[in-house]
Amino acid sequence: MIRNLIFIFGLLNLIACQPMNPYTKIAPGTWRGTLLLDPSLANQPRPSDEDIVARKVKMEGNPDGVLPFNFEVKYTGDNDFNIILHNGLEEIVLDEISFGRDRKTGNDTLIIKFPAYENFITAIVKENVMAGYFVNPNKANYRVPFKAIFGVGHRFEPENQPKEIFDFNGHWAVQFDKNTPKPYDAIGEFVQKNDKINGTFRTESGDFRYLEGQVVGDKLMMACFDGAHAMLFRAKMLKDTLVGGVWYGYDNKATWEGVKNAQFDLKNPETIQTAKSNKYNLNTKYPTTSGVDKGFLDSQYENKLKIITISGTWCPNCRDEIPS
Repeated sequence: MIRNLIFIFGLLNLIACQPMNPYTKIAPGTWRGTLLLDPSLANQPRPSDEDIVARKVKMEGNPDGVLPFNFEVKYTGDNDFNIILHNGLEEIVLDEISFGRDRKTGNDTLIIKFPAYENFITAIVKENVMAGYFVNPNKANYRVPFKAIFGVGHRFEPENQPKEIFDFNGHWAVQFDKNTPKPYDAIGEFVQKNDKINGTFRTESGDFRYLEGQVVGDKLMMACFDGAHAMLFRAKMLKDTLVGGVWYGYDNKATWEGVKNAQFDLKNPETIQTAKSNKYNLNTKYPTTSGVDKGFLDSQYENKLKIITISGTWCPNCRDEIPS
């Protein structure tokens, strides 16, 4: 009897010492991802994805050209999960996800597709690390090196904070590509709390979405990744002027400068695009769900306001407009 009890207690202790895995695929919770937008970084000798995963290679500091972002893995069932991208106040739920063992390599492989776009992330996963690429199949050789580490909640890597943290709050008159044939104006709108900062840049054709970042002394860092945009802004305060650069996706960098100016505004939208004539013939008919064609000149629409939306490149801003 005593021997049996000893055996049972020993077995229970052995079971208790085994790590319990509460998930079936990827660790649930917060992850920190990075994209290498600077090809000079991406083209440097780089370990294989398998080596990155096995060695848990970590990028030190916040080098220019490395876009950080955070996402959350949230299970909706025993085997199903969503990924939630975070950009400041914005949350994007991704549910087009596949996960399985690659028969050729023997690695657990993750594919994340972005809603309404053909872009995707493909990565191998081992324990609490993943490594692979962010891919735009519509652009030649658009494969941005990607990696992510579980359990890291900050966006930008912590740096030694000087005694003085500069104030970037407010309304900034900004010019991008100042010394090029095609400069353009923007308004920088930033809300800062201690060393954390959120904001956007408004241009005459839209805005740069939800930017989130950090202030280190006189240095500003902000980023956004939503599956369509991959943007990284950096700047330094020189006297009263912000001087910096921005990465628009892979291998596309521009410069920008800004001065705080609460009165600065962009051109009136009605003066940017004007009608060549006030006489329009919108005698166009469209099929309805009932099978009956209807047009703008039908009597039932006479003397009624008609709103026509002309969309350009399909992007997150366009998608925001459609549901409204």
